[in-house]
Amino acid sequence: MTVAQDAVRLAAGVVDGAVLERLAEGAGWSEEALAAAVRAWRVGGADGLAVWVEEWSASGEALARARAALEAV
Repeated sequence: MTVAQDAVRLAAGVVDGAVLERLAEGAGWSEEALAAAVRAWRVGGADGLAVWVEEWSASGEALARARAALEAV
């Protein structure tokens, strides 16, 4: 687990503003970014956080399949 991931994990169980501020600073994020990361953690744990943090782009084929699936719904 990275320092940022651990900070998010810890922040998920904290309500004290001063502690949250220190965790955000330690993770290298703003308090708002930490709050968003905590929401992602609460929804999906480490995997949810990875989805929130990591940049990705769909290939043309995958994007076309996703669009077709959405249109079918």
